[in-house]
Amino acid sequence: MGRSAEETEAFYDTLQQTIQRFRQQLFFILGDFNAKIGQRREGETFLGLYSRGYRNANGIRLRDFCADNDLFLSNTAFYKKRARNITTWQGIRGRDPVLNQINYIILRLRFKPLLSISQSWSGTLVDSDHRLTTTHLQLPNVYEILMRISCTQPSALKYDTALLRDPNILDLYEQFITKIIVASALTDLLGWPSVLNRIKAIANTIIRPKLATAQGPDHNEGIAELSREQKRLRVLLTSSKDPVDLLLYRSRRQALLRTIRQKCKDAGRVRVTQHIMDLDKHKYTERMYQIVRRLMPRKWFTIYIRDQDGRVIGNSRETAQVITYFLSAQFHKPHLSDVPVRRYSMTSPITADEITQAFRSLKTNRAPGADQVPAELLKYSPPEVADLLAEAINRHAQNPTPFMCARLNHGVIITVPKPNKPPGSCANLRPITLLNTTRKTISTVLLNRIRAKVDGWLSPNQSGFRVARSTADAIWAHRWNIALTRRCPTNMFILGIDLTKVFDTIDRHNLFLATRLVMYTAVLTASAHHCLKRHLHASIDRARSISVLFIR
Repeated sequence: MGRSAEETEAFYDTLQQTIQRFRQQLFFILGDFNAKIGQRREGETFLGLYSRGYRNANGIRLRDFCADNDLFLSNTAFYKKRARNITTWQGIRGRDPVLNQINYIILRLRFKPLLSISQSWSGTLVDSDHRLTTTHLQLPNVYEILMRISCTQPSALKYDTALLRDPNILDLYEQFITKIIVASALTDLLGWPSVLNRIKAIANTIIRPKLATAQGPDHNEGIAELSREQKRLRVLLTSSKDPVDLLLYRSRRQALLRTIRQKCKDAGRVRVTQHIMDLDKHKYTERMYQIVRRLMPRKWFTIYIRDQDGRVIGNSRETAQVITYFLSAQFHKPHLSDVPVRRYSMTSPITADEITQAFRSLKTNRAPGADQVPAELLKYSPPEVADLLAEAINRHAQNPTPFMCARLNHGVIITVPKPNKPPGSCANLRPITLLNTTRKTISTVLLNRIRAKVDGWLSPNQSGFRVARSTADAIWAHRWNIALTRRCPTNMFILGIDLTKVFDTIDRHNLFLATRLVMYTAVLTASAHHCLKRHLHASIDRARSISVLFIR
Protein backbone atom coordinates (compact mmCIF):
# COMPACT_ATOMS: atom_id res chain seq x y z
CA MET A 1 0.00 0.00 0.00
CA GLY A 2 1.49 3.34 -1.04
CA ARG A 3 2.10 6.29 1.23
CA SER A 4 0.58 9.73 0.86
CA ALA A 5 2.50 12.59 -0.72
CA GLU A 6 2.90 14.30 2.67
CA GLU A 7 4.41 11.18 4.24
CA THR A 8 6.74 10.72 1.28
CA GLU A 9 8.01 14.29 1.49
CA ALA A 10 8.47 14.01 5.26
CA PHE A 11 10.50 10.83 4.76
CA TYR A 12 12.80 12.42 2.19
CA ASP A 13 13.21 15.55 4.31
CA THR A 14 14.35 13.44 7.25
CA LEU A 15 16.66 11.46 5.00
CA GLN A 16 18.12 14.68 3.61
CA GLN A 17 18.91 15.96 7.10
CA THR A 18 20.59 12.66 7.96
CA ILE A 19 22.76 12.83 4.86
CA GLN A 20 23.87 16.36 5.72
CA ARG A 21 25.17 15.12 9.07
CA PHE A 22 27.37 12.47 7.43
CA ARG A 23 28.31 14.41 4.29
CA GLN A 24 32.05 13.78 4.64
CA GLN A 25 31.76 10.09 5.51
CA LEU A 26 31.16 6.85 3.67
CA PHE A 27 27.50 5.92 4.16
CA PHE A 28 24.92 3.60 2.62
CA ILE A 29 21.15 3.93 2.31
CA LEU A 30 19.26 0.69 1.82
CA GLY A 31 15.68 -0.44 2.03
CA ASP A 32 12.29 -0.53 0.33
CA PHE A 33 11.60 2.77 -1.44
CA ASN A 34 8.52 1.47 -3.30
CA ALA A 35 9.99 3.26 -6.33
CA LYS A 36 10.32 1.83 -9.82
CA ILE A 37 13.24 3.68 -11.31
CA GLY A 38 12.90 2.39 -14.87
CA GLN A 39 15.53 2.51 -17.60
CA ARG A 40 18.38 5.00 -17.58
CA ARG A 41 17.89 8.05 -19.74
CA GLU A 42 20.45 10.28 -21.40
CA GLY A 43 22.45 12.40 -18.97
CA GLU A 44 21.45 10.45 -15.83
CA THR A 45 24.29 9.27 -13.61
CA PHE A 46 22.46 8.00 -10.52
CA LEU A 47 21.68 4.54 -11.94
CA GLY A 48 23.35 1.96 -14.13
CA LEU A 49 22.36 0.29 -17.36
CA TYR A 50 20.65 -2.72 -15.83
CA SER A 51 17.50 -1.49 -14.12
CA ARG A 52 14.02 -2.86 -14.77
CA GLY A 53 10.52 -1.66 -15.61
CA TYR A 54 9.21 1.85 -16.09
CA ARG A 55 9.49 4.90 -13.83
CA ASN A 56 6.55 5.72 -11.55
CA ALA A 57 5.87 8.74 -9.31
CA ASN A 58 7.97 7.39 -6.44
CA GLY A 59 10.73 6.65 -8.93
CA ILE A 60 10.70 10.28 -10.05
CA ARG A 61 10.99 11.42 -6.42
CA LEU A 62 13.88 9.01 -5.82
CA ARG A 63 15.52 10.24 -9.02
CA ASP A 64 15.40 13.85 -7.83
CA PHE A 65 16.76 12.90 -4.42
CA CYS A 66 19.70 10.93 -5.86
CA ALA A 67 20.50 13.57 -8.47
CA ASP A 68 20.53 16.39 -5.91
CA ASN A 69 22.86 14.51 -3.54
CA ASP A 70 25.13 12.76 -6.09
CA LEU A 71 24.00 9.28 -5.09
CA PHE A 72 24.08 6.02 -7.02
CA LEU A 73 21.81 2.94 -7.03
CA SER A 74 24.34 0.13 -6.74
CA ASN A 75 22.05 -2.77 -7.71
CA THR A 76 21.46 -1.27 -11.16
CA ALA A 77 25.13 -1.29 -12.19
CA PHE A 78 25.77 -4.95 -13.06
CA TYR A 79 24.50 -7.19 -15.79
CA LYS A 80 22.51 -10.26 -14.74
CA LYS A 81 21.40 -12.91 -17.17
CA ARG A 82 18.36 -13.92 -15.11
CA ALA A 83 15.63 -11.47 -14.18
CA ARG A 84 15.32 -12.96 -10.70
CA ASN A 85 18.74 -11.49 -9.88
CA ILE A 86 17.48 -7.99 -10.80
CA THR A 87 13.98 -7.83 -9.35
CA THR A 88 13.65 -7.27 -5.61
CA TRP A 89 9.91 -7.83 -5.04
CA GLN A 90 7.52 -10.51 -6.28
CA GLY A 91 3.72 -10.33 -6.15
CA ILE A 92 0.69 -11.83 -7.87
CA ARG A 93 -1.85 -10.03 -10.03
CA GLY A 94 -4.62 -12.46 -10.78
CA ARG A 95 -2.83 -15.56 -11.97
CA ASP A 96 0.24 -13.77 -13.31
CA PRO A 97 3.33 -13.03 -11.19
CA VAL A 98 4.46 -9.43 -10.85
CA LEU A 99 8.20 -8.72 -10.62
CA ASN A 100 9.44 -5.24 -9.67
CA GLN A 101 12.68 -3.60 -8.67
CA ILE A 102 11.84 -1.33 -5.73
CA ASN A 103 14.58 -2.12 -3.16
CA TYR A 104 17.90 -0.35 -3.52
CA ILE A 105 21.31 -0.06 -1.91
CA ILE A 106 22.43 3.55 -2.39
CA LEU A 107 25.88 5.03 -1.92
CA ARG A 108 27.74 8.17 -2.95
CA LEU A 109 28.44 8.44 -6.67
CA ARG A 110 32.12 9.06 -5.94
CA PHE A 111 32.36 5.67 -4.25
CA LYS A 112 31.13 3.84 -7.33
CA PRO A 113 34.66 2.43 -7.99
CA LEU A 114 34.31 0.46 -4.75
CA LEU A 115 31.52 -1.69 -6.19
CA SER A 116 32.37 -5.27 -7.06
CA ILE A 117 28.97 -6.93 -7.62
CA SER A 118 25.38 -6.28 -6.65
CA GLN A 119 22.30 -8.47 -7.16
CA SER A 120 19.14 -9.85 -5.59
CA TRP A 121 18.54 -13.46 -4.54
CA SER A 122 15.43 -15.57 -4.85
CA GLY A 123 14.64 -18.68 -2.84
CA THR A 124 15.84 -17.36 0.49
CA LEU A 125 14.04 -18.79 3.52
CA VAL A 126 12.53 -15.56 4.82
CA ASP A 127 8.89 -14.70 5.51
CA SER A 128 8.73 -11.78 3.07
CA ASP A 129 7.76 -11.08 -0.50
CA HIS A 130 10.93 -8.99 -0.83
CA ARG A 131 14.11 -10.61 -2.03
CA LEU A 132 17.49 -10.43 -0.40
CA THR A 133 19.67 -7.77 -2.08
CA THR A 134 23.42 -7.70 -1.61
CA THR A 135 26.26 -5.44 -2.68
CA HIS A 136 29.92 -6.42 -2.54
CA LEU A 137 32.60 -3.76 -2.07
CA GLN A 138 36.31 -3.73 -2.74
CA LEU A 139 37.35 -2.72 0.75
CA PRO A 140 41.10 -2.44 -0.01
CA ASN A 141 40.25 0.60 -2.17
CA VAL A 142 38.28 2.42 0.54
CA TYR A 143 41.17 4.55 1.80
CA GLU A 144 42.32 5.40 -1.73
CA ILE A 145 38.86 6.74 -2.59
CA LEU A 146 38.61 8.59 0.71
CA MET A 147 41.95 10.31 0.14
CA ARG A 148 41.00 11.21 -3.41
CA ILE A 149 37.72 12.77 -2.30
CA SER A 150 39.16 14.76 0.59
CA CYS A 151 42.00 16.16 -1.53
CA THR A 152 41.09 19.75 -2.35
CA GLN A 153 44.33 20.80 -4.08
CA PRO A 154 43.92 20.90 -7.87
CA SER A 155 46.09 18.55 -9.86
CA ALA A 156 49.08 19.94 -11.68
CA LEU A 157 48.80 20.76 -15.36
CA LYS A 158 50.53 18.07 -17.40
CA TYR A 159 51.84 19.04 -20.80
CA ASP A 160 52.07 16.61 -23.67
CA THR A 161 55.83 17.07 -23.93
CA ALA A 162 56.13 14.16 -26.36
CA LEU A 163 54.90 16.56 -29.06
CA LEU A 164 58.22 18.41 -28.87
CA ARG A 165 59.85 15.47 -30.63
CA ASP A 166 58.06 16.56 -33.78
CA PRO A 167 60.46 18.89 -35.67
CA ASN A 168 57.61 21.10 -36.89
CA ILE A 169 56.17 21.61 -33.40
CA LEU A 170 59.66 22.13 -31.97
CA ASP A 171 60.41 24.86 -34.53
CA LEU A 172 57.10 26.55 -33.77
CA TYR A 173 57.81 26.35 -30.03
CA GLU A 174 61.25 27.93 -30.42
CA GLN A 175 59.91 30.65 -32.70
CA PHE A 176 57.23 31.65 -30.19
CA ILE A 177 59.76 31.84 -27.35
CA THR A 178 62.22 33.84 -29.42
CA LYS A 179 59.55 36.24 -30.61
CA ILE A 180 57.69 36.85 -27.35
CA ILE A 181 60.16 36.33 -24.52
CA VAL A 182 63.30 37.78 -26.03
CA ALA A 183 61.48 40.79 -27.47
CA SER A 184 59.97 41.55 -24.07
CA ALA A 185 63.30 41.06 -22.32
CA LEU A 186 64.93 43.70 -24.50
CA THR A 187 62.29 46.27 -23.68
CA ASP A 188 61.51 45.83 -19.99
CA LEU A 189 64.37 43.70 -18.63
CA LEU A 190 62.14 40.67 -18.13
CA GLY A 191 62.84 38.77 -14.91
CA TRP A 192 63.40 35.03 -14.82
CA PRO A 193 60.12 34.20 -12.97
CA SER A 194 58.25 36.10 -15.67
CA VAL A 195 60.18 34.17 -18.32
CA LEU A 196 59.00 30.88 -16.84
CA ASN A 197 55.41 32.09 -16.77
CA ARG A 198 55.57 33.04 -20.43
CA ILE A 199 57.17 29.72 -21.35
CA LYS A 200 54.30 27.91 -19.64
CA ALA A 201 51.80 30.09 -21.47
CA ILE A 202 53.44 29.24 -24.79
CA ALA A 203 53.52 25.54 -23.89
CA ASN A 204 49.84 25.69 -23.03
CA THR A 205 49.22 26.89 -26.58
CA ILE A 206 51.74 24.88 -28.60
CA ILE A 207 51.86 21.61 -26.67
CA ARG A 208 48.37 21.38 -25.28
CA PRO A 209 47.88 19.96 -21.77
CA LYS A 210 47.64 16.21 -21.64
CA LEU A 211 44.19 14.92 -20.75
CA ALA A 212 44.09 12.28 -18.04
CA THR A 213 42.50 9.09 -19.36
CA ALA A 214 41.86 5.69 -17.91
CA GLN A 215 42.32 3.88 -21.19
CA GLY A 216 44.23 0.68 -21.61
CA PRO A 217 47.44 0.38 -23.64
CA ASP A 218 45.60 -1.14 -26.62
CA HIS A 219 42.64 1.21 -26.54
CA ASN A 220 41.49 3.02 -29.64
CA GLU A 221 38.22 4.47 -30.78
CA GLY A 222 37.51 1.63 -33.21
CA ILE A 223 37.74 -1.02 -30.51
CA ALA A 224 35.64 1.11 -28.16
CA GLU A 225 32.89 1.46 -30.77
CA LEU A 226 32.83 -2.30 -31.42
CA SER A 227 32.75 -2.95 -27.68
CA ARG A 228 29.72 -0.69 -27.24
CA GLU A 229 27.96 -2.47 -30.10
CA GLN A 230 28.53 -5.94 -28.66
CA LYS A 231 27.22 -4.74 -25.28
CA ARG A 232 24.07 -3.51 -27.00
CA LEU A 233 23.62 -6.90 -28.68
CA ARG A 234 24.11 -8.62 -25.33
CA VAL A 235 21.26 -6.59 -23.85
CA LEU A 236 19.06 -7.52 -26.83
CA LEU A 237 19.89 -11.18 -26.29
CA THR A 238 18.58 -11.06 -22.74
CA SER A 239 15.40 -9.15 -23.59
CA SER A 240 14.32 -10.83 -26.85
CA LYS A 241 12.19 -14.00 -26.92
CA ASP A 242 12.04 -14.56 -30.68
CA PRO A 243 14.25 -17.56 -31.64
CA VAL A 244 15.10 -16.01 -35.00
CA ASP A 245 16.19 -12.73 -33.42
CA LEU A 246 18.17 -14.58 -30.77
CA LEU A 247 20.08 -16.49 -33.43
CA LEU A 248 20.74 -13.30 -35.39
CA TYR A 249 21.90 -11.31 -32.34
CA ARG A 250 24.13 -14.16 -31.16
CA SER A 251 25.86 -14.57 -34.52
CA ARG A 252 26.44 -10.81 -34.84
CA ARG A 253 27.86 -10.57 -31.34
CA GLN A 254 30.20 -13.52 -31.84
CA ALA A 255 31.49 -11.95 -35.07
CA LEU A 256 32.08 -8.66 -33.24
CA LEU A 257 33.94 -10.43 -30.44
CA ARG A 258 36.24 -12.10 -32.95
CA THR A 259 36.90 -8.75 -34.62
CA ILE A 260 37.63 -7.09 -31.27
CA ARG A 261 40.01 -9.87 -30.32
CA GLN A 262 41.92 -9.56 -33.60
CA LYS A 263 42.12 -5.76 -33.33
CA CYS A 264 43.48 -6.04 -29.79
CA LYS A 265 46.19 -8.42 -31.00
CA ASP A 266 47.11 -6.06 -33.83
CA ALA A 267 47.26 -3.11 -31.43
CA GLY A 268 49.46 -5.16 -29.10
CA ARG A 269 51.90 -5.94 -31.92
CA VAL A 270 52.08 -2.26 -32.82
CA ARG A 271 52.75 -1.39 -29.20
CA VAL A 272 55.56 -3.96 -28.93
CA THR A 273 57.11 -2.67 -32.16
CA GLN A 274 56.99 0.88 -30.81
CA HIS A 275 58.71 -0.25 -27.60
CA ILE A 276 61.49 -1.88 -29.62
CA MET A 277 61.98 1.27 -31.68
CA ASP A 278 62.14 3.36 -28.51
CA LEU A 279 64.69 1.01 -26.94
CA ASP A 280 66.98 1.37 -29.96
CA LYS A 281 67.26 5.09 -29.20
CA HIS A 282 68.90 4.43 -25.82
CA LYS A 283 72.54 3.67 -25.26
CA TYR A 284 73.63 0.05 -25.04
CA THR A 285 74.26 0.28 -21.29
CA GLU A 286 70.76 1.65 -20.64
CA ARG A 287 68.69 -0.80 -22.66
CA MET A 288 68.51 -3.47 -19.97
CA TYR A 289 67.09 -1.02 -17.42
CA GLN A 290 64.62 0.35 -19.94
CA ILE A 291 63.41 -3.16 -20.77
CA VAL A 292 62.87 -3.94 -17.09
CA ARG A 293 60.98 -0.68 -16.57
CA ARG A 294 58.67 -1.41 -19.49
CA LEU A 295 58.05 -5.04 -18.52
CA MET A 296 57.53 -4.20 -14.84
CA PRO A 297 55.57 -0.94 -14.66
CA ARG A 298 55.35 0.80 -11.33
CA LYS A 299 52.25 0.12 -9.31
CA TRP A 300 50.12 2.91 -7.97
CA PHE A 301 50.24 3.08 -4.21
CA THR A 302 47.95 4.58 -1.61
CA ILE A 303 49.39 6.22 1.49
CA TYR A 304 47.36 6.16 4.65
CA ILE A 305 48.45 6.96 8.19
CA ARG A 306 47.05 5.70 11.47
CA ASP A 307 46.47 7.98 14.42
CA GLN A 308 47.46 7.31 18.02
CA ASP A 309 44.41 5.08 18.50
CA GLY A 310 45.31 2.93 15.49
CA ARG A 311 42.50 4.25 13.28
CA VAL A 312 43.18 5.20 9.69
CA ILE A 313 43.07 8.94 8.94
CA GLY A 314 40.71 9.24 5.98
CA ASN A 315 41.27 12.93 5.30
CA SER A 316 44.21 13.85 3.04
CA ARG A 317 44.69 17.24 4.70
CA GLU A 318 45.02 15.69 8.16
CA THR A 319 47.34 13.04 6.75
CA ALA A 320 49.55 15.73 5.21
CA GLN A 321 49.70 17.59 8.53
CA VAL A 322 50.80 14.44 10.39
CA ILE A 323 53.49 13.67 7.80
CA THR A 324 54.69 17.30 7.79
CA TYR A 325 55.03 17.33 11.58
CA PHE A 326 56.97 14.06 11.49
CA LEU A 327 59.39 15.25 8.80
CA SER A 328 59.86 18.64 10.47
CA ALA A 329 60.81 16.99 13.74
CA GLN A 330 63.21 14.69 11.90
CA PHE A 331 65.03 17.22 9.69
CA HIS A 332 64.70 20.53 11.53
CA LYS A 333 67.70 21.40 13.69
CA PRO A 334 66.92 24.61 15.61
CA HIS A 335 70.27 24.64 17.44
CA LEU A 336 72.26 25.07 14.21
CA SER A 337 72.88 28.48 12.69
CA ASP A 338 74.24 29.77 9.40
CA VAL A 339 77.94 29.60 8.76
CA PRO A 340 79.20 33.18 8.20
CA VAL A 341 80.56 33.65 4.69
CA ARG A 342 82.31 36.75 3.44
CA ARG A 343 81.03 38.57 0.36
CA TYR A 344 83.29 38.81 -2.67
CA SER A 345 82.75 40.07 -6.18
CA MET A 346 81.95 37.73 -9.05
CA THR A 347 85.17 36.44 -10.65
CA SER A 348 83.92 33.64 -12.88
CA PRO A 349 80.37 34.30 -14.08
CA ILE A 350 78.20 31.43 -15.21
CA THR A 351 78.05 31.31 -18.98
CA ALA A 352 75.19 30.49 -21.30
CA ASP A 353 77.11 27.44 -22.56
CA GLU A 354 77.09 25.98 -19.05
CA ILE A 355 73.36 26.59 -18.78
CA THR A 356 72.77 24.99 -22.18
CA GLN A 357 74.79 21.94 -21.16
CA ALA A 358 72.78 21.69 -17.94
CA PHE A 359 69.52 21.98 -19.91
CA ARG A 360 70.56 19.13 -22.18
CA SER A 361 71.40 16.89 -19.20
CA LEU A 362 67.97 17.29 -17.58
CA LYS A 363 66.07 14.03 -17.53
CA THR A 364 62.72 13.86 -19.26
CA ASN A 365 59.48 12.31 -18.03
CA ARG A 366 60.11 13.53 -14.49
CA ALA A 367 57.63 15.17 -12.16
CA PRO A 368 58.10 18.97 -11.96
CA GLY A 369 58.59 20.92 -8.78
CA ALA A 370 56.58 23.75 -7.30
CA ASP A 371 57.08 25.89 -10.41
CA GLN A 372 55.22 23.28 -12.52
CA VAL A 373 57.81 23.59 -15.30
CA PRO A 374 58.72 20.20 -16.81
CA ALA A 375 62.33 19.73 -17.82
CA GLU A 376 61.32 19.38 -21.47
CA LEU A 377 60.20 23.02 -21.64
CA LEU A 378 63.76 24.18 -20.96
CA LYS A 379 65.57 21.30 -22.58
CA TYR A 380 64.03 22.06 -25.98
CA SER A 381 64.09 25.84 -25.59
CA PRO A 382 66.12 28.13 -27.90
CA PRO A 383 69.59 29.40 -26.85
CA GLU A 384 68.16 32.78 -25.86
CA VAL A 385 66.56 31.19 -22.77
CA ALA A 386 69.97 30.01 -21.55
CA ASP A 387 71.28 33.56 -21.96
CA LEU A 388 68.44 34.94 -19.83
CA LEU A 389 68.96 32.37 -17.05
CA ALA A 390 72.74 32.90 -16.99
CA GLU A 391 72.18 36.64 -16.67
CA ALA A 392 69.62 36.12 -13.88
CA ILE A 393 71.96 33.81 -11.94
CA ASN A 394 74.93 36.17 -12.21
CA ARG A 395 72.77 39.12 -11.15
CA HIS A 396 71.46 37.13 -8.19
CA ALA A 397 74.99 36.07 -7.21
CA GLN A 398 76.02 39.73 -6.99
CA ASN A 399 72.90 40.89 -5.12
CA PRO A 400 70.88 37.99 -3.66
CA THR A 401 67.19 38.80 -3.35
CA PRO A 402 64.82 37.11 -0.89
CA PHE A 403 62.32 36.49 -3.67
CA MET A 404 64.78 34.54 -5.80
CA CYS A 405 66.09 32.61 -2.79
CA ALA A 406 62.56 31.63 -1.80
CA ARG A 407 61.80 30.37 -5.31
CA LEU A 408 65.00 28.34 -5.46
CA ASN A 409 64.41 26.88 -1.99
CA HIS A 410 60.82 25.92 -2.66
CA GLY A 411 60.32 22.20 -3.18
CA VAL A 412 57.47 19.74 -3.01
CA ILE A 413 57.87 16.70 -0.78
CA ILE A 414 56.13 13.50 -1.77
CA THR A 415 56.29 10.30 0.22
CA VAL A 416 56.36 6.75 -1.05
CA PRO A 417 56.00 3.65 1.14
CA LYS A 418 59.15 1.71 1.82
CA PRO A 419 59.12 -1.79 0.35
CA ASN A 420 58.33 -4.69 2.66
CA LYS A 421 57.29 -2.33 5.45
CA PRO A 422 53.87 -2.37 7.14
CA PRO A 423 51.75 0.64 6.13
CA GLY A 424 50.26 3.14 8.54
CA SER A 425 53.40 4.63 10.12
CA CYS A 426 55.24 7.78 9.04
CA ALA A 427 58.54 6.06 9.81
CA ASN A 428 57.84 3.64 6.95
CA LEU A 429 57.55 6.42 4.38
CA ARG A 430 60.41 7.63 2.20
CA PRO A 431 60.38 11.38 1.47
CA ILE A 432 61.27 12.51 -2.05
CA THR A 433 61.71 16.18 -2.88
CA LEU A 434 60.63 17.56 -6.24
CA LEU A 435 62.86 20.55 -6.94
CA ASN A 436 62.23 23.39 -9.33
CA THR A 437 63.75 23.05 -12.77
CA THR A 438 65.76 26.23 -12.18
CA ARG A 439 67.23 24.76 -9.01
CA LYS A 440 68.15 21.57 -10.86
CA THR A 441 69.89 23.60 -13.55
CA ILE A 442 71.95 25.63 -11.07
CA SER A 443 72.85 22.47 -9.15
CA THR A 444 74.05 20.79 -12.32
CA VAL A 445 76.22 23.79 -13.24
CA LEU A 446 77.84 23.83 -9.79
CA LEU A 447 78.39 20.08 -9.85
CA ASN A 448 80.06 20.29 -13.25
CA ARG A 449 82.42 22.95 -11.90
CA ILE A 450 83.50 21.03 -8.82
CA ARG A 451 83.40 17.50 -10.27
CA ALA A 452 87.10 17.28 -11.13
CA LYS A 453 88.15 18.41 -7.66
CA VAL A 454 85.60 16.24 -5.84
CA ASP A 455 86.68 13.13 -7.76
CA GLY A 456 90.12 13.52 -6.23
CA TRP A 457 88.61 13.11 -2.76
CA LEU A 458 86.37 10.14 -3.58
CA SER A 459 87.26 6.49 -3.69
CA PRO A 460 87.56 4.96 -7.16
CA ASN A 461 84.88 2.46 -6.11
CA GLN A 462 82.42 5.16 -5.08
CA SER A 463 79.11 4.95 -6.96
CA GLY A 464 76.23 7.36 -7.08
CA PHE A 465 76.03 10.88 -8.50
CA ARG A 466 79.06 10.23 -10.70
CA VAL A 467 79.42 9.94 -14.45
CA ALA A 468 79.31 6.30 -15.64
CA ARG A 469 79.14 5.16 -12.00
CA SER A 470 75.51 5.43 -11.11
CA THR A 471 73.85 3.70 -8.20
CA ALA A 472 72.05 1.44 -10.68
CA ASP A 473 75.42 0.05 -11.79
CA ALA A 474 76.33 -0.83 -8.22
CA ILE A 475 72.95 -2.46 -7.63
CA TRP A 476 73.33 -4.43 -10.85
CA ALA A 477 76.74 -5.73 -9.68
CA HIS A 478 75.29 -6.82 -6.34
CA ARG A 479 72.36 -8.50 -8.06
CA TRP A 480 74.77 -10.34 -10.32
CA ASN A 481 76.77 -11.55 -7.32
CA ILE A 482 73.57 -12.76 -5.67
CA ALA A 483 72.66 -14.69 -8.82
CA LEU A 484 76.11 -16.31 -8.86
CA THR A 485 75.80 -17.44 -5.24
CA ARG A 486 72.43 -19.02 -6.00
CA ARG A 487 73.65 -20.77 -9.12
CA CYS A 488 77.01 -21.91 -7.81
CA PRO A 489 77.63 -23.57 -4.41
CA THR A 490 79.54 -20.66 -2.92
CA ASN A 491 79.14 -18.19 -0.09
CA MET A 492 79.55 -14.44 -0.36
CA PHE A 493 79.34 -11.84 2.39
CA ILE A 494 78.53 -8.22 1.51
CA LEU A 495 78.60 -5.48 4.13
CA GLY A 496 76.10 -2.70 3.46
CA ILE A 497 75.45 0.51 5.35
CA ASP A 498 72.04 2.16 5.16
CA LEU A 499 72.67 5.79 4.20
CA THR A 500 69.06 6.68 3.48
CA LYS A 501 68.95 9.68 5.81
CA VAL A 502 72.54 10.82 5.39
CA PHE A 503 71.85 13.39 2.69
CA ASP A 504 69.21 15.16 4.77
CA THR A 505 70.98 15.05 8.14
CA ILE A 506 74.44 16.35 7.26
CA ASP A 507 76.06 18.75 9.72
CA ARG A 508 76.21 21.95 7.66
CA HIS A 509 79.12 23.40 9.63
CA ASN A 510 81.42 20.47 8.88
CA LEU A 511 80.16 20.30 5.31
CA PHE A 512 81.21 23.86 4.49
CA LEU A 513 84.55 23.48 6.22
CA ALA A 514 85.26 20.37 4.15
CA THR A 515 84.10 21.81 0.85
CA ARG A 516 85.50 25.33 1.14
CA LEU A 517 88.78 24.33 -0.51
CA VAL A 518 86.93 22.48 -3.24
CA MET A 519 84.65 25.43 -3.93
CA TYR A 520 87.38 28.04 -4.24
CA THR A 521 89.77 25.89 -6.26
CA ALA A 522 86.91 25.15 -8.67
CA VAL A 523 86.79 28.90 -9.49
CA LEU A 524 83.56 29.53 -7.58
CA THR A 525 83.14 32.88 -5.95
CA ALA A 526 82.25 33.41 -2.33
CA SER A 527 79.08 35.08 -3.53
CA ALA A 528 77.93 31.87 -5.19
CA HIS A 529 79.06 29.97 -2.10
CA HIS A 530 76.92 32.31 -0.02
CA CYS A 531 73.89 31.57 -2.19
CA LEU A 532 74.54 27.86 -1.89
CA LYS A 533 74.83 28.16 1.86
CA ARG A 534 71.48 29.88 2.13
CA HIS A 535 69.80 27.27 -0.02
CA LEU A 536 71.18 24.40 1.98
CA HIS A 537 70.18 25.86 5.32
CA ALA A 538 66.71 26.97 4.31
CA SER A 539 65.94 23.77 2.46
CA ILE A 540 66.83 21.37 5.21
CA ASP A 541 65.41 23.37 8.10
CA ARG A 542 62.09 23.75 6.34
CA ALA A 543 62.17 20.14 5.11
CA ARG A 544 61.59 21.22 1.53
CA SER A 545 64.56 20.00 -0.47
CA ILE A 546 67.85 18.19 -0.09
CA SER A 547 71.36 19.38 -0.66
CA VAL A 548 72.34 20.53 -4.14
CA LEU A 549 75.63 18.73 -3.70
CA PHE A 550 73.76 15.47 -4.02
CA ILE A 551 71.22 16.40 -6.70
CA ARG A 552 71.61 15.15 -10.25
